[in-house]
Amino acid sequence: MPINKTLDDTDQNARGASRFRWLVLACGALGCFGIGAIYLYGMFQPYIMDYFGIDSAAATTPYTLVWIIFTLGQFVAGPLLKRMGVKASATVGFAVLGGSYVALSLLPPQGFAWFMGIYLVATGLSLGVAYNVVAATVVRWFPDRKGVATSVSIGMMGGSGDSAVPRVRRPVGTGGVPHVLPGPGTAVCTLRFALARRLS
Repeated sequence: MPINKTLDDTDQNARGASRFRWLVLACGALGCFGIGAIYLYGMFQPYIMDYFGIDSAAATTPYTLVWIIFTLGQFVAGPLLKRMGVKASATVGFAVLGGSYVALSLLPPQGFAWFMGIYLVATGLSLGVAYNVVAATVVRWFPDRKGVATSVSIGMMGGSGDSAVPRVRRPVGTGGVPHVLPGPGTAVCTLRFALARRLS
């Protein structure tokens, strides 16, 4: 009897873990959707040029360099995960990412140097940390379906750019960059609490 009870408990735990991993995948996909907002930079660029009074080459530089910092952020994520764990690391990554968008929206027209610094350091590093935490966690929960887990979560990054453009283009054209960036920033800050609590 005790053996049967143990087996029943094991089966229940296995079924619970199986259901929970799909929740982890959903949270990871939503997290990647938020991370994918970085691909909207090309749409923001003309307004960045106009707002800061800079040419196309200067406006393109932050987006070019941010991918280098993004890579460095993934190196930071490894030790961070070991030291703080998944939930805390995800919380830090998404908090800094959302906060950086809000900070960028508050800059004056003379603040392009600050734009460069915040976008490269805060946005770039937090993107690398958030991406690494989400990707590593999702794949860990799907050792038997790594391809599916990777495709669903990472695919949402590209889907974010495509689906968000129609919703962002009009407010950007109406109010400019400062009118729009607090929205993604606030959304990312809000979502990160819920998503980070479900990643483990």
